[in-house]
Amino acid sequence: MNRKIYCPCDSDFTQHYRSQAGNGYSDITLYRGQPYQRGYGFGSVFRRFGVPILKFLGKQFVKTGVDVGNDYLSGANLRSSFKARGRQGLKNAAKEGLSKLDSLVDQVGTGIRKRKRRKLKTKKKDIFS
Repeated sequence: MNRKIYCPCDSDFTQHYRSQAGNGYSDITLYRGQPYQRGYGFGSVFRRFGVPILKFLGKQFVKTGVDVGNDYLSGANLRSSFKARGRQGLKNAAKEGLSKLDSLVDQVGTGIRKRKRRKLKTKKKDIFS
């Protein structure tokens, strides 16, 4: 006995749905969906974390470049300006990056609040009344 391996991507359900729908819906079309699953895979790590890091470093690079340009326009040596502003830019990037990481690590909030239950007051029964 030869068994056929079932694969939903090879199945054609249009004939089944046409017979279910009757004669009025002979031109029914069927949506099959994506042939592969999309979502957060291994490569999404670069998109989720790499892109914000690159944006941050790009902004720091532009700030350093502007400072070097200002130094050059004021008459300073280009090579010494690159060295000095490069070091300053790295220090600033490290400080800002660490402060952003610290703010992400520190959690703030009150959490889920418990609901206060009211205690029912029961009258003590006096056996003499």
